Amino acid sequence: MLAGCSGETHVEVLASNHHQARGNAWPLERDAFLQLANTGIQPGWHIVVSPISERSFALQALYDEALPAYSFVGTNFYQQDLAKKKGQADVKKALAVLDANRAGSDRTEIIAAIGSAAKRFGGDKGSSKKILVILSSGFEQSSVINMADYHLDLNEATAKHIVEHLQQLGTMPQLSGVDVCMAGITAGDHQWADQKRLVNIEHFWELFFTSAGANLVWYEPTLKGCPALPR
Repeated sequence: MLAGCSGETHVEVLASNHHQARGNAWPLERDAFLQLANTGIQPGWHIVVSPISERSFALQALYDEALPAYSFVGTNFYQQDLAKKKGQADVKKALAVLDANRAGSDRTEIIAAIGSAAKRFGGDKGSSKKILVILSSGFEQSSVINMADYHLDLNEATAKHIVEHLQQLGTMPQLSGVDVCMAGITAGDHQWADQKRLVNIEHFWELFFTSAGANLVWYEPTLKGCPALPR
C-alpha cells in the first residue's frame, strides 16, 4: 500500500457493492469498472478504489497505489509496463471483492464516501490533476437524504437546503479543481423513478459538486466518453 504517495494524476474511484446495484445497475457498474481498469490505469497515476456502503466514511480502500512512470535514472519502460499490468489486475481484484458482497444494508452513503475521497485528495499535494469516479446508480440513501423515498419531493429548494445544511455543519467535502465522472446511473430498482425524479437527482449532484468546488463533467449510465479519462 502506498497511501499518501503522489502521482501526476490522482484518481479516486468510489463503487457500490453488488447487493446495492440491483437490476441492470450492476452490469453497468461492472462494465464501467472494467473499462476503467483497462484504460484508466496509467503510469505515474495514483489510483485509489473504495467501496460505497452503509458506513462509507470508516471503510478502508480496497486498492491504493501510485504506479511508477518512466524515469531516466529510475523506472525503465519494461518495469513501467509490468507495474501497469499488475495495477490493472489488482484493480480487477477490487471489483471481485465488490461483486462478492451480495448481502447487506441498502444504505448507500455516497456523500460520506466522497468525504473520504476529499480527505485523501487534500493530503496529496503533488498531483497536478485530480479525478473522482463514482460508479453508482446515483441514489444517496443515508441520514443526509434518502433519494429512494418516493414521498420525498427532491426539488431545487430541497437540494439547496441539504447543501446549505452540510455547509453549516462543516461536512461539505472540499474538492476544488476535481473533475467528477459519475457512471452506472439508472432509474432505480425495477426502473421505478420517473423522469422528473431522475432530473432532480442529477440537478442535486450538479449543485452538490459545484458547492464543493468540483466540476461534474460526466453523468451517464456508462463511463465511455468521460472527458476526464483516457479513451
